[in-house]
Amino acid sequence: MRAFRFLVLAVAALLLALPIGVSAQDAGAKVRLVHVIPAVAGLDVYINGNLTASNLGYGQSTDYVDTPAADLTVRVTLAGVSSTLWEQVVPASANSALTLIASSTDPLTFDVFETRWLRSASRPHASW
Repeated sequence: MRAFRFLVLAVAALLLALPIGVSAQDAGAKVRLVHVIPAVAGLDVYINGNLTASNLGYGQSTDYVDTPAADLTVRVTLAGVSSTLWEQVVPASANSALTLIASSTDPLTFDVFETRWLRSASRPHASW
């Protein structure tokens, strides 16, 4: 279990280090989804009722998608199934870049990580 936690944190650190383009003129937020729950099949992920990721498999991630800067309702089902596995609200502020990582079945939830951009250095800074 300790090794798995380390793996999840390592994946999060690598994903957060990838560059993204967030300009000061953007009014919305960007969200990326990651699935690393062992032995769980593909997931369908809906943000505010819209299918955002279809059949997201173990070890896969999405590109950043544009979302409104608001509280986002994120609903997760098994791929092709309508029954909700879990639902959560994720606050997304203007010009933020969030990585949502599904990594545990206890509880079923996304861990949310935000990439903050340091204007002077133009390098991402991960905070959680």
